[in-house]
Amino acid sequence: MRIPLFINRQKELDDLKKLFQSSPNSIVFVYGPKSCGKTTLMLKAYEELSETHPQKFTFYWFDLRTKFISGYDSIIDLFFSTTDIKERTAKGAQERIAVDLKVFHVEKTRWEELKARRLDPFDLMMDEIRRDVEKGRRVNIVFDELQRLRDVYVAENRNLIDELFDFFIALSKVYHLANVFVATSDTFFIEEIWTRSRLEGSAHYFKVEWLDESEVRNFLIENGLSEGEADLVIEKIGGHPWALSELLGHIKGGKKVQEFVQQMLELAKAKVRTLLLFSDETAENREDVKRVLSLFVDRDSVEIGSLDEPSLYTPTIKFLCSKELLFYDPLDGKLMPSTKPILHAIREVLG
Repeated sequence: MRIPLFINRQKELDDLKKLFQSSPNSIVFVYGPKSCGKTTLMLKAYEELSETHPQKFTFYWFDLRTKFISGYDSIIDLFFSTTDIKERTAKGAQERIAVDLKVFHVEKTRWEELKARRLDPFDLMMDEIRRDVEKGRRVNIVFDELQRLRDVYVAENRNLIDELFDFFIALSKVYHLANVFVATSDTFFIEEIWTRSRLEGSAHYFKVEWLDESEVRNFLIENGLSEGEADLVIEKIGGHPWALSELLGHIKGGKKVQEFVQQMLELAKAKVRTLLLFSDETAENREDVKRVLSLFVDRDSVEIGSLDEPSLYTPTIKFLCSKELLFYDPLDGKLMPSTKPILHAIREVLG
């Protein structure tokens, strides 16, 4: 698997490192379109801080994309280990890096008590974090794609997400023990949590953008593409880290730039057509899906507040965001296709 490109993200990297180093006072939602480079950026910031200040930071890192969570036991397995350090391998910005990222430790003699619910897991987490703080370490807790826990309940009528965010507020804003970072591309999940957990004054946003297109263009030319080929990539694909990495791999394999770009566009068109014509999920609301996607035939983005009766669009917009055709920015209220290939696909299919 190729590593997403990391091209001149120094400002975002510096800003994120400052947040990792800051005194705990709030929850930070790290958001942006899927595959824009959120995890790569966070791991790069972690790597640099760990190299320059190896004894100053403790990171608890939970990547929910690789976990199946079905109930209390799997939650405990996610958060706790009977060893101090759980070694994980993560993808760095330009190379494969070995990363030691902690989960919470519990002594083997207490493991069964925890599993039997005779111990409060939040108490154990809090105790370990306090020990880290007493050692002079800045504690950061990172949850990647936390929305995967949205429908998990720890008991009847007790949603895990609600319990977690109450705990996050206590850790960050109340006791100032740890920074909490929640990375997601599901921004409607953020708004849902913001309202449900009363996060006003307890959280803020950190947006990760696509790679800067002028920087990408220069990078592509430096790596052997002609100016015309680089312009084609920018027009049709933009600053998509994963797609650009795949492009370079295809070129090394002897394929032409135009072939790769066309393949990306065909895949995007197939995704749009499937939802519009064949998907069982849209059988009852295909006209609504078409109406929302048609908004982008002649514009790159739209402010939700400018729509006539926006509440009528909301269920379809949320559905299209969950299918990664659209992306909603909660800060400026703008809705847009999730990638440039999807934008071009919408225009070709519906234009």
